[in-house]
Amino acid sequence: MSDTKINKLLEDWNWNASVFEMYDDIRNMRLMPSDLSRLMTKCYKYFNKESQIKDLAEHLRVDTSSWA
Repeated sequence: MSDTKINKLLEDWNWNASVFEMYDDIRNMRLMPSDLSRLMTKCYKYFNKESQIKDLAEHLRVDTSSWA
């Protein structure tokens, strides 16, 4: 997944999507683990380190140990 696609997706979600809608979108994308990790890391930063985003990432088995 390109950075442009990730940024577009984040802009589409831009505080209007619930974490459940994000989960459905992500699940339906069937991303490779590396793309999923990049998406969730950018998402976490984009949404000002919102704890629900971190919880979602952990549920999706993304390694969040390096996140502040």
